Amino acid sequence: MNRVSLTLGMVLIALLSGCSSISQQQCDRGDWFDIGFDHGRDGYSLSRGKDIIYECLEYSIRPNLADYQRGHKEGLKDYCQSENAFQLGLRGERYNGICGTEEFRIAWQQGYDRYTLTQRRYEINSRLNAIDSQLKNISYRLYTEELDSSQRKELLHQRHRLEHEQDDLRQERALLPVIPGSSPVYRR
Repeated sequence: MNRVSLTLGMVLIALLSGCSSISQQQCDRGDWFDIGFDHGRDGYSLSRGKDIIYECLEYSIRPNLADYQRGHKEGLKDYCQSENAFQLGLRGERYNGICGTEEFRIAWQQGYDRYTLTQRRYEINSRLNAIDSQLKNISYRLYTEELDSSQRKELLHQRHRLEHEQDDLRQERALLPVIPGSSPVYRR
């Protein structure tokens, strides 16, 4: 083997091992039921899990798919609980459809709706804080700097635009549904 082939081979091995989702030790141990269980409990699809364990073939180790599939099925029993669905939605994680029950999907949707409302409330509050800062800066400039009429007119126009946006955001925030268990933050 020449030097170039050896170098390319080493680079390929480094790249493959850097992308690996399962270690050689896990493959050597070959506890396929437990690996499948962990993948099911983590919500991996069966095909994604199969792709991961096929990485063991890189180590010349043949996985036991039957044990893996049994473990995966058992792990999904933990993953496919309504409380887990709600928590996934609450964290903003997407629904991957692996749990085919309507109960799971509804619980996920409830959590995701709450996540969306929380995110929007945060965005509104952040923007209101930024507007407040900009309005203070404009007021400071209007009263401390010597401005010509066009500069003053531009600053007054900016202030008016920001105050209008501020009013719209406050109104939107007031119309957002109240999230049970959260305390509203009232700001001017």
